Amino acid sequence: MGHYNGSYNNPNSQIVQWIPNAVGTHPITPTQSPLSYVDNFFSTPAYWQNRLYFCGVDDSCKAFNISNALVSTTAASDSPTTYAFPGGQPVISAASSAATSAIMWAVERDSVNNISILHAYDATNLATELYNSNQAAGQRDRGGVPMKFAVPTVANGRVIVGAASEIDVYGLLASNPQRLAMPTLAPVPGSYAAGQTVTISAAAGATIYYTVDGSQPTLASSVYSSPIALAATTTTINAIAVQSGWLTSPTTSGVYTLGAAAPIAFVQQNYATPQTAQASVSVRFNSTQRAGDLNVVVIGWNDSTATLKSVTDSANNLYAPALPAPTFRAGLRPRRSITRRTLPPLPTP
Repeated sequence: MGHYNGSYNNPNSQIVQWIPNAVGTHPITPTQSPLSYVDNFFSTPAYWQNRLYFCGVDDSCKAFNISNALVSTTAASDSPTTYAFPGGQPVISAASSAATSAIMWAVERDSVNNISILHAYDATNLATELYNSNQAAGQRDRGGVPMKFAVPTVANGRVIVGAASEIDVYGLLASNPQRLAMPTLAPVPGSYAAGQTVTISAAAGATIYYTVDGSQPTLASSVYSSPIALAATTTTINAIAVQSGWLTSPTTSGVYTLGAAAPIAFVQQNYATPQTAQASVSVRFNSTQRAGDLNVVVIGWNDSTATLKSVTDSANNLYAPALPAPTFRAGLRPRRSITRRTLPPLPTP
């Protein structure tokens, strides 16, 4: 391809084409002697349909057109994302070699938030971003701790991204994927005098992953297939449900204590004090409720005509009155206590 030319006066004069300072944002002077070292590009370009794709350091991903065996001297399109060190590795996926549309993938190393971000762009116009793994609500698709020079691998309708301590796999979900309900534990977590056998249940078709050491279950955890016999004095069971086309369930957590009954302890409280007449009032617990918690709801009002119709929680559990009728005291508002022992799924009144 023209051999090496070490001249500082007329560098690269023997090759077909060169475009200095086209990729990356750290300019160099090709005739400077000695030539300074800069970090501009650490990956390889991708090629598709007479286009070359680069993702330089501190630069956007760029697409250059090829015509008459020459590369355009300016980018035909740029991504809206800027890639910090060490830039990104562009990868193209298309339905066939003759396809007129395609996707350009690249992994951003976000060292500020310490995450990997997978980006997908329209390969015909990089200004159009089709997707990124940081856009879904609730951090649903958030990538793992980033590593340098990550290459997105496209296979069988999925995109696989390596992170520092995990492998993230992305694929199509249902048009409006629903989240699986958390698994249920039976018997209810709590204190028991003798050993227990715990059954974990979930939606039909779901796979249950669980741990018995209090750690968060993952796809690498044990798969539930039969009831769990408890022998230890205290055992914490955590479980999740996973099913293709659904979002992974919240984690079910239960503590089983065998032997002496555990003492009753206060967990949390919250309240609402509306200043005007209300048809309904909502109060949310600040922390997660666990199976076996006893909810006590005290309701008061300042007239003798108002009535209490019902008390429910977000799991549609109906709370039963602890007293047959409101309690009246001179100079105080009428009040009534409502109690219900929570059962899975855990409510958040």
